[in-house]
Amino acid sequence: MRRLRHTIIMAALASVLGGCGGAKLVRHPTTPTAMAGLVQAADDRLAASIDWVIVRNGPGMWAKNSDWDEYMIRVRPLGVGAITITGVTLVDSLGNRLPADDNRSDLVRESKASVRRYKHSGLRVEAGMGGMGIAATGVGVSYGAASSMAAGSMAGGAYAGAFLFAVAAPAFGVAGIMRGVHNSQVNGEIGKRHTAFPQAIVAGVEQPMDLFFPLAPAPQRIEIDYMDGSSAHRLEIDTSAALTGLHLPARSTAAGAH
Repeated sequence: MRRLRHTIIMAALASVLGGCGGAKLVRHPTTPTAMAGLVQAADDRLAASIDWVIVRNGPGMWAKNSDWDEYMIRVRPLGVGAITITGVTLVDSLGNRLPADDNRSDLVRESKASVRRYKHSGLRVEAGMGGMGIAATGVGVSYGAASSMAAGSMAGGAYAGAFLFAVAAPAFGVAGIMRGVHNSQVNGEIGKRHTAFPQAIVAGVEQPMDLFFPLAPAPQRIEIDYMDGSSAHRLEIDTSAALTGLHLPARSTAAGAH
C-alpha cells in the first residue's frame, strides 16, 4: 500500500505540474546555424535583412511552447548620417498590421486573435514552422517529458481515488503558482531581448534588432519606420516568398498566401 501511495503521489504531481501550460524557459537553448539572411531590402538610406525567425520549439528557441515569433533583423545606414528606427510592423497574409511588442501577455492575446481571424477565413494556424518552405538550419532539441499514470487496475479503487484527489487538489494550486513564475521569467527574458524604440543607428554600423510579434501566418512584409534627420521614411522587406507557409499547414500554403 505504501508503494501504491507513492506511485499515486508522484503520478498526480507529474501530471498536474507537467501540464501546467504556458511557455517556460528551457535549460539549454538551441542556436540556429548562422545565415546570410533569409531576405534583404534596401533604399537610398537604409539596408536591412531578416536573418531568422524563432518559432515555437524551433531552432534558436529559449522558451518552450511559446505563442509568438521572434524576428532576428539587422539594419545598416547607407548614408553618412545616423538614422533612428521608430518602429517595426509585421503584415500578415490577410493584411493585418502587427506592431512589435515586448509584453508576453499582449503577444499571447494577439496571437489568439490571429488564430481566430484565420479560422474565420477557413485556415488553421500552427504555432510552429507549419508549411514554411525553408528548412530549419539548426538542430531542435525537445525539452520536457509528459508524464501520465499507467493504465491498469488498482487495489482499493475507492480509497485510491479519494487519496488521489487529496494529493491533486493542492498540486493544482502549486501548478498555478508555477505557471505564474514561468510567465514572469519568460516576460522578463522578452524584455531583455526585445529592441526598444526609438533606436538610433550610427552611420556605417550594422545593428542587430531582436523583435517579438504575435503569430503572423505567411507574412507579406516587414515595415521598418525610421527618421533620417527630420524626414520620416519606411523600408519594406517583402517576406511573401521567404516565409511562405509559415504557421500554415502545408496543404493550406497556397490558399494562405495572398
